[in-house]
Amino acid sequence: MKAIIGPQTFLEAKFLAVFSNKCNVPIFSFTSGPLSFTDQYPYFVQITQDEPTQFKAIASLVESFKWRNVIFIYEDTDYGREILPYMVNLFLEKDIQIVYRTAISLSASDAQILEELSKLMNVQTTVFIVHMSPSLASCFFLNARKLGMVSKGYAWILTEKTMNLLRTRDAEVIKSLQGALGLKSYVPKSRKLSKFNLRWRKKHYSNDSIIGSLLVYDTTWALANAVERIGNLGVSKSGEALLHEISRVRFKGLSGDYQLYNGKLIINAFEIVNVIKKRELRGRLLDPFQWNCERNIPIL
Repeated sequence: MKAIIGPQTFLEAKFLAVFSNKCNVPIFSFTSGPLSFTDQYPYFVQITQDEPTQFKAIASLVESFKWRNVIFIYEDTDYGREILPYMVNLFLEKDIQIVYRTAISLSASDAQILEELSKLMNVQTTVFIVHMSPSLASCFFLNARKLGMVSKGYAWILTEKTMNLLRTRDAEVIKSLQGALGLKSYVPKSRKLSKFNLRWRKKHYSNDSIIGSLLVYDTTWALANAVERIGNLGVSKSGEALLHEISRVRFKGLSGDYQLYNGKLIINAFEIVNVIKKRELRGRLLDPFQWNCERNIPIL
């Protein structure tokens, strides 16, 4: 009985996914992959936010403010390009137009980012959706602030991947995010979670990366539960049997309701976060399929 938990980057996950197919070893990864990734690699299990579900939530958020035109800014990767057609169709269903989109290279210099931001300033639309890694996002928003684009008249919506930027200790980066709205995975409060948080803070002195740790904890528990069930049933201890059994595991974990479907963790709700004065103001829950927005959420 074998399984691997832990790939943190897409390159690690891709390498291990190829290995898992050859050896029939389930891989539980905490990084996002292309939409077709789990179809190509059936032993690859994605324990992170499902991108299509997340963009349904963002479309609901945009619709709630009655914005009809948006600009999409994303990281220039195969994965970033793959999500674009899906987003366009999803937004069109809600009568929202992506009037301009731009891909930013991970190796882009400040001069290149400033050049692209200058182009965006000439587009009439001032509602931006940003989907990029924290390292690139930090450079991007610092330059946006230089041009006065982090101010009244501009609205920034950040995906969960981009919102990880809030973990930075750089005060200037945090300032450059003032007023932005973003999504985070919703973790319901519980007594068990409070005890875990207390132990975590004593050991790490902060809440950084705690959501990721909750998912690791719950995934390990789900895997152990699946292994136990297979042993009790007396079935073959193959990777295929383990993958089948863990897909049937359902429970309330530290991170909330835990259930896998088609090689992905099911996400039922997101939390809206408004960045104000170096802190996060958490808003109402955002159901990815239907949500009514409170109009008093402050934006730029």
